[in-house]
Amino acid sequence: MPLACPLCNGAVHHSRTRSWLERLRRRMTGRVPFRCRTCGWRGWCHDPTPRGGGLREVHRALTDAELDGLEPDPTDSEGDRP
Repeated sequence: MPLACPLCNGAVHHSRTRSWLERLRRRMTGRVPFRCRTCGWRGWCHDPTPRGGGLREVHRALTDAELDGLEPDPTDSEGDRP
């Protein structure tokens, strides 16, 4: 659900932090700066986008057959090469 501007009810988007103090405020409060596309209002709100608990999962889990394909072939050892 997108946020609306408290002044004009227009669409808002994330705004960059301007200083180290704003970055500290963001980390301490969990709030994010937003800016209105219509009237230019800038303020702090809780970010409605879902965040993961750490690194996001980008890759799918490998199947057993794919994992077996990653294992080196036991018959092919470096000592057998000419």
